[in-house]
Amino acid sequence: MENIFFNNFKSLAYPPTEDQLRIIGCFLGNIWILRFLSLVLLLVSLFFWYKLVFKITKNKIISFVSVGIILITPVFYILWLSFPFDCLKLAIALGLMYFLKNKNGFLLFGVSLFLVMFSFLVTSERSGFIHKLSLNDAKSEVQERFAAEDSLIDPVKVPLKIKRMVYNKYFIEYKEIINEIIPFFDTESLFFQEIHPLEQKSVVIFVWPEVFLLIGGVYVLAKYKNKKLNSLLIASLFLSLIDFLFNPFAVFRKFELILFPLSLIISVAIWQVWKSKMIFGKTVGGLIALASFYGVVANHVDLNKRPDFWLDNRPYFYEFVFKSIKERNLSDFNKVYVTSLVGKTENYCKYYLGSCDQNKFVFNSFELKEIRPEKKSIYAGFVGEFIGSDFKNNINSDWLTLVKDKGFTNLKTVSLRDTIAYKFGNDVVVGEVK
Repeated sequence: MENIFFNNFKSLAYPPTEDQLRIIGCFLGNIWILRFLSLVLLLVSLFFWYKLVFKITKNKIISFVSVGIILITPVFYILWLSFPFDCLKLAIALGLMYFLKNKNGFLLFGVSLFLVMFSFLVTSERSGFIHKLSLNDAKSEVQERFAAEDSLIDPVKVPLKIKRMVYNKYFIEYKEIINEIIPFFDTESLFFQEIHPLEQKSVVIFVWPEVFLLIGGVYVLAKYKNKKLNSLLIASLFLSLIDFLFNPFAVFRKFELILFPLSLIISVAIWQVWKSKMIFGKTVGGLIALASFYGVVANHVDLNKRPDFWLDNRPYFYEFVFKSIKERNLSDFNKVYVTSLVGKTENYCKYYLGSCDQNKFVFNSFELKEIRPEKKSIYAGFVGEFIGSDFKNNINSDWLTLVKDKGFTNLKTVSLRDTIAYKFGNDVVVGEVK
């Protein structure tokens, strides 16, 4: 029965992410206890949003529909499945918005400060916007451009002072910051990611028919001009922009806060369609709402059929590697080499094996193209690490024979759907040398 369930809901068998491994020890090493807490945090954030919207609109249907749209979006599902820190951030941010709802100045400043501080506390990664705030990149770009112009065979003679007046590091800084802000208004990322975008790992935020409901909601809001509701939308959109700029992760995580204001606009459109007396408008609006719901269901079905297509494959990589290692008698080997190309290998080792002897385990990338592997050792990594990498990721199709020729036995292999260690191939190999 359990196997049948997980075959139909493959995403529920998704291995722990690095975020989850950082705190899973606090929950007895049980991923489902952690996911239960993540769900509670997300439901808390929805509760605060419902209370906030109802306080302003006095309309239970709009409030419930807004919450319902967020609840069924794939982003909500993946945050619950994989990212406990994001769940915590949303719960705190929405809580602050609810308790500071009557103090717009404090709300914008306080929640913005929290979002910025949270981005610095939970990860050492920094967003592109943070990097662009430094003038160092701008200085380097100006120098490179001046050098390129000066190296022309027939350069245009312009005094350096004039060049620096019209083309300088401050202009470059302005240009780079604007380039970081513009993607926030990219409807392609918000409504048109049903097809895997440019081989990047992302999930659908809103299905494309919902964009028509968004346009309808904007029209209704502009027509009736509810000042309190518009103020809430402007404040939440501003906070979404702050989160977008300081969030260093994948696109769908950068947009996780914008789910709330956009769902509210869409719910206003649905409410207007519901109470409309025009048969034509009600029919068209109903068909769009029905198509949107179908799109959400279809995406969830596809997500559960092909989680490796939509989700990060690094957890799958480590699950395969350490389960393969666990099947072997480690006391028969002197060393276990596990690549560190795609993440914090040691954390995964402790999760799957319980403990990892630092004298036996080596967590680092290896290169066996020109050398023989050590005797009495286990190697686990990408095929390119065994037979040599290729900058175009074109690995020899006869790679299995080449790996065996190096003396490896008891091989276990798996082919990942997407490249997560470019130049080293999509195939993962775990083998031993006696």
